[in-house]
Amino acid sequence: MENGRMSLCTKEHAGRVTQFLSWIQARLLFSASNDSSVIVWAPGGTVLDRIQLGYPIFTLAISLSRHLLLCGSKGRLVAFPLDETRKSGHVVNLSQSFSDQTHTDIVSCIACLDNHIYTAGYDKRLLIFDTYQSPSRKGLTTKHCISRAHRAAITHLLLVRQQETTRVLSGSFDQMVGIWSQDGQLIHRLGPFTGNITALCYVATVGIVWIASGTSQPTLYEPQSGEIVSQFISTFRGQQMEGLVLQQLFSLPDSRHVIGSAKPQQTLVWRYSELGCLTVLPCKHASECLAYAKKEPVLLFSGDSRGILQKWERSYISPLIYSMESFHISEAHLERRGPFAQQTVKSCKEEPQPHLCSSRKWGKAYSGHQSGYSAFRTTAKDTQKEGIGFTRVKILEQHQPVPKMRWLRSLQESFACRTVLCGHTGMVTALTLVDSDSTICSPYLLSGGWDGKLCLWDLQNRSLQHEFSSIPGNSGPILDMAYSPKRREFALSSSTGRIFICAFNPYCANLILLAELGHQVSVVALVWHPLEDKWVSGSEDGCIRLWSEDGGCCMKELRTPRGITCLGIDQVNGCIVAGVHDTIRVYDTKSGVQVQSHTGHQDSIKGLIHVPEMEQYVSVSLDGTVCMWKAYHQGD
Repeated sequence: MENGRMSLCTKEHAGRVTQFLSWIQARLLFSASNDSSVIVWAPGGTVLDRIQLGYPIFTLAISLSRHLLLCGSKGRLVAFPLDETRKSGHVVNLSQSFSDQTHTDIVSCIACLDNHIYTAGYDKRLLIFDTYQSPSRKGLTTKHCISRAHRAAITHLLLVRQQETTRVLSGSFDQMVGIWSQDGQLIHRLGPFTGNITALCYVATVGIVWIASGTSQPTLYEPQSGEIVSQFISTFRGQQMEGLVLQQLFSLPDSRHVIGSAKPQQTLVWRYSELGCLTVLPCKHASECLAYAKKEPVLLFSGDSRGILQKWERSYISPLIYSMESFHISEAHLERRGPFAQQTVKSCKEEPQPHLCSSRKWGKAYSGHQSGYSAFRTTAKDTQKEGIGFTRVKILEQHQPVPKMRWLRSLQESFACRTVLCGHTGMVTALTLVDSDSTICSPYLLSGGWDGKLCLWDLQNRSLQHEFSSIPGNSGPILDMAYSPKRREFALSSSTGRIFICAFNPYCANLILLAELGHQVSVVALVWHPLEDKWVSGSEDGCIRLWSEDGGCCMKELRTPRGITCLGIDQVNGCIVAGVHDTIRVYDTKSGVQVQSHTGHQDSIKGLIHVPEMEQYVSVSLDGTVCMWKAYHQGD
């Protein structure tokens, strides 16, 4: 399983091997063939028993509740009592067998659930049997017969047992999958698929069914919601296997592996990763900005490089499925020279509809959900080649929602521009929010950009409060900003590697500089750590520094393998969550040790947030995806 090397090769059957079946309790393996024999294998690959039946066997199953080996042949289902001690001379008691001949063609698949036996075959029938046993007689009773379950031969049956429901899935040459209740009532049909159904496999670890249908990748189906969830799972994203046709799939209930066979002559093994992507949300373009609104249900907001905002809402029927609203903020009344970027999302109990502030290019994000806001901010890295961007900040308001579609909802008209804040002459690359408190009556927005300007906006009156002119000279463009509600101070970083910590006073027009920090190269990410009361900065050379809350000194320095693209804080355990190119790395602030990493993005990660309500990290990347990951828990 681990290295793929062959451990045994033996030829005991004279015909095609049609089925393997593991009898776990007895540590035995059965193999069936169209040469009319069943061979029983002991551990180590030695032949323990040969059972000659006189007719081809196409499928096998074990009923543990009735202690029976079930064999499917042409037009017949045969049951043999198991005889582990081989008192009868074989592993099964041939003399006490009994059968049913309701099927009129090959019995291609058998599944067992408690006392019930489910069979299907090339005659398109799906049958449910019960078994009865008495001192003098044993037999099968047909409880339900669906004479035309499919329009063509049925090739596969799969039982999916979950906490609340049990489902029976059938696959057929008609390129359809039937979903049935355990008493044989049709619930739903999936398809048509691109080809015949060649495999059905339930992966219990994640509660997903894999369906093979003549392509190189399976279709992923979630029985809990009854939906196809392939687009929300990252296992096969960007891994198209040219020339391969997936044929068979297999997974044990307690296994973390899925084994597959594919034409031509390939065996494939997938292994479940605890640190893999839990859910992936595909976007049409590179995604560069992220935030969330702390409400039920939790709403995620992402923005892409074409100026399109997406609102993601998780389905109540499945943690994998998200519906998406998207809209483009019209720039018809502005001189449009490039894609816009920033946004701020306000969501509170008094105003359930979010307000958004947008500007410049989509970039990295930081969640300020404790104050009821989430601020989108951007760095100027990788934006010079795109030309001049937006130089104004826009406030948007959501109107009454339009009717929802199940998968994709386009809400071009549900958000409207409420206010345009003009003041910058270059691209706006950094935003941070200052919420109102006992001394600050109105919420404020700080913005900075490539023009080196720092502006303070009164969001209640939607006006420019101050344009600070006393920023230290030659500081370069402002790349990022963060606010400390505890200290009522804010920090801004520049392309020269300098970080300035300033007092926040909305009533003073002069900038009050408290401390100056620095890196050797551009500081692209800056956050306030609310649990450690420290400033955290990240630079293009892969350096993360933790500064004392007054900015007096560097308390700790962490080194990452590549440049920092964004930073976030785990709101539960205080770990630093860093986007390091295409990898998420989680660092313990006290020891400085990396405690977790997540890989799966195909390009630079531009935004990271921790959503404690879902116990997940969420990231956006230039590869055009929003991804969810399992958050780090101490002791994992």
